[in-house]
Amino acid sequence: MTNHHPNLERRGRYWYYKLQIDGRRVHGSTKATDLPTARRVLEEKRRELVPLEPMNSTRITPVVISLPALVREWLIIHRVTHSEKHCRSMESIARIWLVPWFGMRSLSDLTSAEVLSLRASILSRGKSATTANNVLRYLKLLLRYAVNVGHLERMSVRVSFLKAQQRLKPVLPMDRIHEYLSVIDRLTEDPQKRCAVRIILGMALRDLAADDPRIKDVFRMDGLVLNYLSLLG
Repeated sequence: MTNHHPNLERRGRYWYYKLQIDGRRVHGSTKATDLPTARRVLEEKRRELVPLEPMNSTRITPVVISLPALVREWLIIHRVTHSEKHCRSMESIARIWLVPWFGMRSLSDLTSAEVLSLRASILSRGKSATTANNVLRYLKLLLRYAVNVGHLERMSVRVSFLKAQQRLKPVLPMDRIHEYLSVIDRLTEDPQKRCAVRIILGMALRDLAADDPRIKDVFRMDGLVLNYLSLLG
Protein backbone atom coordinates (compact mmCIF):
# COMPACT_ATOMS: atom_id res chain seq x y z
CA MET A 1 0.00 0.00 0.00
CA THR A 2 1.41 3.36 -1.02
CA ASN A 3 1.91 6.03 1.63
CA HIS A 4 1.38 8.94 -0.79
CA HIS A 5 -1.78 10.23 -2.44
CA PRO A 6 -2.60 13.67 -3.84
CA ASN A 7 -2.34 16.12 -0.90
CA LEU A 8 -2.08 13.20 1.55
CA GLU A 9 0.86 11.43 3.13
CA ARG A 10 0.91 8.58 5.61
CA ARG A 11 3.32 8.85 8.53
CA GLY A 12 3.17 5.94 10.93
CA ARG A 13 -0.48 5.12 11.64
CA TYR A 14 -2.02 8.43 10.56
CA TRP A 15 -2.58 10.32 7.32
CA TYR A 16 -1.50 13.96 7.04
CA TYR A 17 -2.87 16.53 4.61
CA LYS A 18 -1.09 19.37 2.77
CA LEU A 19 -2.99 22.07 0.89
CA GLN A 20 -2.10 25.30 -0.89
CA ILE A 21 -5.00 27.65 -1.65
CA ASP A 22 -4.53 31.20 -2.89
CA GLY A 23 -0.88 31.07 -1.93
CA ARG A 24 -1.57 29.90 1.64
CA ARG A 25 -0.09 26.59 2.75
CA VAL A 26 -2.08 24.58 5.26
CA HIS A 27 -1.08 21.22 6.67
CA GLY A 28 -1.84 18.97 9.60
CA SER A 29 -3.04 15.56 10.73
CA THR A 30 -6.37 14.11 9.59
CA LYS A 31 -6.33 11.88 12.70
CA ALA A 32 -7.49 9.12 10.35
CA THR A 33 -5.81 5.73 9.99
CA ASP A 34 -7.57 4.74 6.73
CA LEU A 35 -7.42 6.43 3.35
CA PRO A 36 -11.18 6.91 2.69
CA THR A 37 -11.63 8.78 6.00
CA ALA A 38 -8.48 10.80 5.35
CA ARG A 39 -9.86 11.87 1.96
CA ARG A 40 -13.13 13.02 3.57
CA VAL A 41 -11.21 15.09 6.12
CA LEU A 42 -9.06 16.52 3.33
CA GLU A 43 -12.15 17.65 1.41
CA GLU A 44 -13.62 19.15 4.57
CA LYS A 45 -10.44 21.16 5.13
CA ARG A 46 -10.46 22.26 1.50
CA ARG A 47 -14.09 23.39 1.72
CA GLU A 48 -13.40 25.31 4.94
CA LEU A 49 -10.64 27.27 3.20
CA VAL A 50 -12.51 28.05 -0.01
CA PRO A 51 -14.76 30.78 1.56
CA LEU A 52 -11.59 32.62 2.56
CA GLU A 53 -10.51 33.03 -1.07
CA PRO A 54 -11.30 36.28 -2.89
CA MET A 55 -14.76 36.10 -4.44
CA ASN A 56 -15.09 36.71 -8.18
CA SER A 57 -17.91 36.86 -10.68
CA THR A 58 -18.24 33.07 -10.84
CA ARG A 59 -19.57 32.85 -7.30
CA ILE A 60 -21.08 29.47 -6.40
CA THR A 61 -24.67 29.46 -5.19
CA PRO A 62 -25.01 27.89 -1.70
CA VAL A 63 -26.58 24.44 -1.58
CA VAL A 64 -30.06 24.30 -0.03
CA ILE A 65 -29.92 22.02 3.00
CA SER A 66 -32.14 21.31 6.01
CA LEU A 67 -31.04 21.24 9.62
CA PRO A 68 -31.33 17.41 9.98
CA ALA A 69 -29.19 16.96 6.86
CA LEU A 70 -26.67 19.45 8.19
CA VAL A 71 -26.43 17.57 11.51
CA ARG A 72 -25.83 14.27 9.70
CA GLU A 73 -23.13 15.85 7.54
CA TRP A 74 -21.47 17.49 10.55
CA LEU A 75 -21.35 14.19 12.45
CA ILE A 76 -19.87 12.27 9.50
CA ILE A 77 -17.16 14.88 8.98
CA HIS A 78 -16.25 15.49 12.62
CA ARG A 79 -16.37 12.02 14.18
CA VAL A 80 -12.73 11.50 13.20
CA THR A 81 -11.54 14.88 14.51
CA HIS A 82 -13.75 15.51 17.56
CA SER A 83 -14.20 13.56 20.78
CA GLU A 84 -16.97 10.97 21.04
CA LYS A 85 -18.49 12.96 23.92
CA HIS A 86 -18.71 16.10 21.78
CA CYS A 87 -20.36 14.20 18.92
CA ARG A 88 -22.84 12.52 21.28
CA SER A 89 -23.78 15.92 22.69
CA MET A 90 -24.38 17.28 19.20
CA GLU A 91 -26.53 14.28 18.27
CA SER A 92 -28.66 14.41 21.43
CA ILE A 93 -29.17 18.20 21.38
CA ALA A 94 -30.16 18.08 17.72
CA ARG A 95 -32.55 15.17 18.32
CA ILE A 96 -34.18 16.57 21.48
CA TRP A 97 -34.28 20.29 20.75
CA LEU A 98 -33.16 21.52 17.33
CA VAL A 99 -34.75 19.15 14.81
CA PRO A 100 -38.21 19.04 16.51
CA TRP A 101 -38.23 22.85 16.69
CA PHE A 102 -36.99 23.80 13.22
CA GLY A 103 -38.13 20.73 11.25
CA MET A 104 -37.07 20.06 7.67
CA ARG A 105 -37.00 23.65 6.40
CA SER A 106 -34.01 25.11 4.63
CA LEU A 107 -31.34 26.71 6.81
CA SER A 108 -31.80 30.01 4.96
CA ASP A 109 -35.43 30.12 6.16
CA LEU A 110 -34.55 30.11 9.87
CA THR A 111 -35.17 33.40 11.70
CA SER A 112 -33.79 35.05 14.82
CA ALA A 113 -37.32 35.18 16.24
CA GLU A 114 -37.52 31.38 16.06
CA VAL A 115 -34.24 31.08 17.92
CA LEU A 116 -35.54 33.32 20.69
CA SER A 117 -38.75 31.24 20.81
CA LEU A 118 -36.68 28.07 21.14
CA ARG A 119 -34.79 29.62 24.04
CA ALA A 120 -38.05 30.59 25.74
CA SER A 121 -39.45 27.11 25.18
CA ILE A 122 -36.44 25.50 26.85
CA LEU A 123 -36.81 27.76 29.89
CA SER A 124 -40.58 27.17 30.06
CA ARG A 125 -39.91 23.46 30.49
CA GLY A 126 -38.05 24.16 33.71
CA LYS A 127 -34.56 23.96 32.21
CA SER A 128 -31.82 26.29 33.37
CA ALA A 129 -30.23 29.17 31.50
CA THR A 130 -27.10 27.02 31.22
CA THR A 131 -29.06 24.33 29.36
CA ALA A 132 -30.62 26.91 27.04
CA ASN A 133 -27.21 28.44 26.31
CA ASN A 134 -25.75 25.01 25.60
CA VAL A 135 -28.47 24.26 23.01
CA LEU A 136 -27.92 27.63 21.35
CA ARG A 137 -24.16 27.12 21.39
CA TYR A 138 -24.51 23.91 19.35
CA LEU A 139 -26.95 25.63 16.98
CA LYS A 140 -24.42 28.43 16.40
CA LEU A 141 -21.70 25.82 15.83
CA LEU A 142 -23.82 24.18 13.12
CA LEU A 143 -24.62 27.49 11.42
CA ARG A 144 -20.97 28.55 11.39
CA TYR A 145 -20.06 25.20 9.86
CA ALA A 146 -22.77 25.76 7.21
CA VAL A 147 -21.18 29.12 6.35
CA ASN A 148 -17.67 27.65 6.21
CA VAL A 149 -18.63 24.87 3.78
CA GLY A 150 -20.85 27.04 1.59
CA HIS A 151 -24.36 25.95 2.61
CA LEU A 152 -25.04 29.53 3.76
CA GLU A 153 -23.59 32.80 2.47
CA ARG A 154 -23.63 34.24 6.01
CA MET A 155 -25.09 33.60 9.43
CA SER A 156 -28.80 33.75 8.75
CA VAL A 157 -29.86 34.26 12.37
CA ARG A 158 -28.59 35.99 15.48
CA VAL A 159 -27.98 33.72 18.45
CA SER A 160 -28.24 35.55 21.79
CA PHE A 161 -27.11 33.83 24.98
CA LEU A 162 -28.55 34.31 28.44
CA LYS A 163 -26.41 35.50 31.31
CA ALA A 164 -26.39 32.51 33.60
CA GLN A 165 -26.72 33.46 37.27
CA GLN A 166 -23.96 32.10 39.43
CA ARG A 167 -24.99 29.82 42.25
CA LEU A 168 -24.70 31.36 45.68
CA LYS A 169 -21.98 29.84 47.79
CA PRO A 170 -23.06 28.59 51.23
CA VAL A 171 -21.99 30.83 54.08
CA LEU A 172 -21.43 29.65 57.64
CA PRO A 173 -22.20 32.48 60.11
CA MET A 174 -19.75 32.91 62.97
CA ASP A 175 -22.43 32.37 65.61
CA ARG A 176 -23.42 29.00 64.13
CA ILE A 177 -20.00 27.36 63.94
CA HIS A 178 -20.61 25.39 67.14
CA GLU A 179 -23.95 24.18 65.78
CA TYR A 180 -22.23 23.15 62.53
CA LEU A 181 -19.55 21.18 64.39
CA SER A 182 -22.20 19.51 66.56
CA VAL A 183 -23.94 18.24 63.44
CA ILE A 184 -20.63 16.88 62.14
CA ASP A 185 -20.11 15.07 65.43
CA ARG A 186 -23.56 13.48 65.22
CA LEU A 187 -22.97 12.29 61.67
CA THR A 188 -19.69 10.54 62.38
CA GLU A 189 -18.08 8.85 65.38
CA ASP A 190 -14.67 8.78 63.73
CA PRO A 191 -12.44 11.17 65.73
CA GLN A 192 -10.10 11.59 62.74
CA LYS A 193 -12.93 12.87 60.54
CA ARG A 194 -14.11 15.21 63.30
CA CYS A 195 -10.62 16.56 63.69
CA ALA A 196 -10.14 16.89 59.90
CA VAL A 197 -13.22 19.11 59.62
CA ARG A 198 -11.92 21.36 62.37
CA ILE A 199 -8.49 21.58 60.77
CA ILE A 200 -10.00 22.56 57.40
CA LEU A 201 -12.16 25.15 59.09
CA GLY A 202 -9.21 26.43 61.06
CA MET A 203 -7.00 26.73 58.01
CA ALA A 204 -9.72 28.73 56.27
CA LEU A 205 -10.00 31.11 59.22
CA ARG A 206 -6.40 31.38 60.34
CA ASP A 207 -5.69 34.58 58.38
CA LEU A 208 -8.58 36.27 60.16
CA ALA A 209 -7.68 35.09 63.65
CA ALA A 210 -5.20 37.91 64.28
CA ASP A 211 -7.93 40.50 63.74
CA ASP A 212 -10.86 38.66 65.31
CA PRO A 213 -10.33 37.02 68.72
CA ARG A 214 -13.72 35.31 68.39
CA ILE A 215 -12.18 32.81 65.97
CA LYS A 216 -9.66 31.62 68.58
CA ASP A 217 -12.47 31.41 71.10
CA VAL A 218 -14.43 29.13 68.79
CA PHE A 219 -11.74 26.48 68.86
CA ARG A 220 -10.89 26.98 72.52
CA MET A 221 -14.54 26.45 73.51
CA ASP A 222 -14.87 23.53 71.10
CA GLY A 223 -12.14 21.61 72.89
CA LEU A 224 -10.14 20.89 69.76
CA VAL A 225 -7.44 18.34 70.60
CA LEU A 226 -5.03 19.88 68.13
CA ASN A 227 -3.42 23.08 69.34
CA TYR A 228 -5.02 25.63 67.04
CA LEU A 229 -2.37 28.20 67.80
CA SER A 230 0.18 25.99 66.03
CA LEU A 231 -1.87 26.41 62.83
CA LEU A 232 -1.30 30.13 62.98
CA GLY A 233 2.42 29.72 63.20
